[in-house]
Amino acid sequence: ADVETNGSIISFGNPNVGVPVRQTIDLSPKVSPFYVTGVSIMPATYFKVVNWGGDGNPPPFVIDTGETRTITIEFTQQTMKAYRQASLIIDGTPCPPFITLVGGTSQIVIIHPNGGELFSTCDEVDIQWGGVDKEQKVILWYSIDGGATWKLITKEATGLSYKWTPPEAGTNYLIRAAVAAQSLYLWANRFGDT
Repeated sequence: ADVETNGSIISFGNPNVGVPVRQTIDLSPKVSPFYVTGVSIMPATYFKVVNWGGDGNPPPFVIDTGETRTITIEFTQQTMKAYRQASLIIDGTPCPPFITLVGGTSQIVIIHPNGGELFSTCDEVDIQWGGVDKEQKVILWYSIDGGATWKLITKEATGLSYKWTPPEAGTNYLIRAAVAAQSLYLWANRFGDT
């Protein structure tokens, strides 16, 4: 019943106000046909579907096993550049995927886990974040004492997600993220001789 996509988080970068940016989302059922009854974006303020792929018709439609349907989403900042997030909700059977849409870059935000999730000792935790470019390196930490102390998970996570295996079972974890420092020169000046 698996429906593969090209990502659980789709980033639109940080475009200027009024400049639309488009990204595509591939839907590929692997075991049985995927019956799509509806597609919605919540909230729909900054994101919209501009191309339904296939024959171009909106839902309802069927994607057969082994086929891929590519939907195009457009993001437009409206009044100011800021972090924007929405959920692409695909209604259908079996097992509809859930995709997070992010645009704008102003702050890093942990999307998942976001509180209350339970994982077995065998599970990897898929830490997901938004608010930065996909290529931006992110530092991740965890805490087991409510944030009093923090231990490093990684210094160089990229791609808006990172798979992590918690070190202890039966523990409540907090996850923290920060943008990794980069050496960026806005300007340079030369003084004196060699």
